[in-house]
Amino acid sequence: MPNTLTLAQYNTRSDDEDEDDDIDLPRNLDNFLNSLFDPWPGPFAVNPGQLFRAGLVNLIKAEETDNSDVSPICWLVDNATVTLLVDILEGYWNNQVVRVNPSPRIIETDRSFIRCVRDYIGNNNLQMRVPAFNCKTKRGNAPSTYEWAEDRVYSFKDENNQWNSAVVRIFLRHLLAGAHFVVVHSANDLGNNVNLPSFFKKFSDLGTKYAGHSHYTAGIALTGVNYPELTLVTTEDGTLDEIQDSDDAVLLPVVLCDTTTNPLYHYNSFFQMEGWRPGKNMYGLKSPYNNKALVGGYRHGADFNTHQETLWNISTYGASLFSEKRGAPIFLAPQSWMDKKTHVYAGFSGPKAGHAWFKADLVTGLP
Repeated sequence: MPNTLTLAQYNTRSDDEDEDDDIDLPRNLDNFLNSLFDPWPGPFAVNPGQLFRAGLVNLIKAEETDNSDVSPICWLVDNATVTLLVDILEGYWNNQVVRVNPSPRIIETDRSFIRCVRDYIGNNNLQMRVPAFNCKTKRGNAPSTYEWAEDRVYSFKDENNQWNSAVVRIFLRHLLAGAHFVVVHSANDLGNNVNLPSFFKKFSDLGTKYAGHSHYTAGIALTGVNYPELTLVTTEDGTLDEIQDSDDAVLLPVVLCDTTTNPLYHYNSFFQMEGWRPGKNMYGLKSPYNNKALVGGYRHGADFNTHQETLWNISTYGASLFSEKRGAPIFLAPQSWMDKKTHVYAGFSGPKAGHAWFKADLVTGLP
């Protein structure tokens, strides 16, 4: 059953708990986040091929039916929790408390990121384009094949230049689900008359830490950055890869950002919330569990294996169809680029360009 986060759990911090109390205090946010991951060592210690979060692959496969639309999100949390999370993040976006009596406590690192994205979108008058896909051929033990169906463009501001709450909430839901966002600001895409700042530089100003990733590369790119900086437990026991200090628990445990091409040239930026940040190399290349994903830490490794099985992006709270490896990102860009109605951008030259990271055999019909 999907997990439930209550406002009481969200507001409870570990330093508020008193061991002498005779009552059961609500779980804090850190405990809730940990409940969304399989415990270590879990059932896959013996069979490392099953390194997945419980049931997530099955949830994704259940959304896939031959020649039918694919719902782009699979949640590991219930609808009430999704609404609560979106309410809190929209409150950060609008500089107001959405819920009162009690009102949610403020997590500054989450609020700083949301305002960074909001300000970039608002200052540069960006729109959002969300693609839709049909499942062409369902595969039980491998990523299924998809066909692009259509794109829908959303404006963040209404006719009175006010934030459109419905669109902001659509964006926040996709962020929480793990969607891959491409921010189009390259002069190669926009022309020399449109001068947008680098989103990657804006993001990096939040205070970030470099981390390797597998986006837009056939191997490992070492140029990405994670936010916020959290210290993880690395001892191999039941707490492996959890946050070391539960007071540091945040709604967005890791947001990854990087550029789509070499920053020495015209480039775009991408960002997405992942399930868990890469931890320390656990075993080197000679893992006793014979699973190379574990060199990035248990939780991140488990989510990467789930991604390989489905080609969906895996977040803390669920999974998103929108991965660049099927040519399926969500775009944030000026209207002038949206009007081109293309999925080609600086970083992706199209289905026939021969990108080693792009799975051309798994998607058809891209514009």
